Amino acid sequence: MHILSQKQHRSIFKRTKRSLYLAYKKIATSSAAIKELSTQEDDAVNQEASVSINETVEKKGMSKALKTVLLITSSLLLVIGIIISVSQSVYIPNHSYIPPAVIVDAPTPQDTVAPSASVEVLPTPFIKVAPVRLYFIKRNISCDIEKVGKTETGAMATVDDPYIAAWYEDGPSPGDKGNALVNGHVRWGGIAGTFSILSEMAIGEEIVFEYENGTQKSFYVSEIVFYPFNDVPSDVMSQNGEDRVTLISCYGKWDSEAGTSSERVFVICKTEKGLS
Repeated sequence: MHILSQKQHRSIFKRTKRSLYLAYKKIATSSAAIKELSTQEDDAVNQEASVSINETVEKKGMSKALKTVLLITSSLLLVIGIIISVSQSVYIPNHSYIPPAVIVDAPTPQDTVAPSASVEVLPTPFIKVAPVRLYFIKRNISCDIEKVGKTETGAMATVDDPYIAAWYEDGPSPGDKGNALVNGHVRWGGIAGTFSILSEMAIGEEIVFEYENGTQKSFYVSEIVFYPFNDVPSDVMSQNGEDRVTLISCYGKWDSEAGTSSERVFVICKTEKGLS
């Protein structure tokens, strides 16, 4: 009985030991599986984090590149805007200035003719000589002049060019009796015109007209006046009255409703310096 009891105790001990061993194996296997799963999860998390970091870096890189592009574009647009603004308001000559030639009128020898009662003295026929070029001496600026008449509305016509002035050929030529009218654009086609300098001129400033026959004549600024475009006194544009030249251009802000500048500038010039 004692022997049997010992055998039974040994059998129970073995079974318990084996059960403990199997339990340990299961726990070890489970722990390894859990560790492997944890490692896989960590790898997945790390991979996702790495992808997220890469995406963030890429986005930051793209954002930086986009900001650079926008900055460059903005700078270019600013420079272009400045150039356009300057070209519309500041006159930039389109050619090198060549001053008027110095012309000396030499007396022409003439034979002396004794007065005779039978000789009839005829008046010298008047010949209008057209101006072809205008010089602003102090400013080293010059421009060609073209002949114009009236528009369909009866106003003085202009030349569609920022660098060319217009002379009203139905009126007197500069230097003839009356008021010679010459106009030019303050700007045309987005470019500042030669006559944009009119509002900056000073009393006594010299201008020189060159004529188609090669002669020249100097005039001097005697008055500079401004009027609303729709309220110009009639005598300013009249070809009659004292001998003078009137240079005309637009001035002031653009009136979108009227389709023209709000004012006109008139520079009145005479042959005598300082005469007003």
